[in-house]
Amino acid sequence: MRSKSEPIHGAYRGYDVYSAPPPSSGGIALVEILNILEKFDLASLGADSAESMHLTVEAYRRAFMDRAEFLGDPDFAKVPVAQLIDKNYAAKWRESINPDHASISKDLRRPAGTFNELDKVAALGAESTQTTHYSVVDADGNAVAVTTTLNAGFGAKVMAGDLGFLLNNEMDDFAAKVGVPNAYGLIRGQRTQWEQTSVRSRR
Repeated sequence: MRSKSEPIHGAYRGYDVYSAPPPSSGGIALVEILNILEKFDLASLGADSAESMHLTVEAYRRAFMDRAEFLGDPDFAKVPVAQLIDKNYAAKWRESINPDHASISKDLRRPAGTFNELDKVAALGAESTQTTHYSVVDADGNAVAVTTTLNAGFGAKVMAGDLGFLLNNEMDDFAAKVGVPNAYGLIRGQRTQWEQTSVRSRR
């Protein structure tokens, strides 16, 4: 049985991918996106081509729909990790992508026989501009990528003592109330409300 602290593990074109497990949502979303994109020939399309960007956006659209609905604190909600990072599930999502036309997020539905009983629409907000990302690659080809997000201008507007960095304001990512959008217009589900409750209970 998967430990709650065990990293999310996926594979992309022969590479092993490890990332953070729930309650972080990034690891599952990353692996799901890569699983969807894996069978597209992005290299021949070109990294900056309209065709490549379209397919990438469509993969993100589907993974973020799942992120908004299923991901939360595993202490308070059952997170279907294995199903979300399953390559067969990604293949069904891939078949729903029209290479010539963008999907309409509010009309998007999960493939038949997957998670249709929880098929709710998430209103996705714009990505925050207060995010820093950097990647490091050594001489042996090992790569590490780090993303840190303050969430809104200057985060929580609190410095970490004399350490020189700002504390984030990620509490806005949790649901203050089911069905009510956060600062970015993102509507969370019941699981995310439980996630916030768990954070408060640990203070």
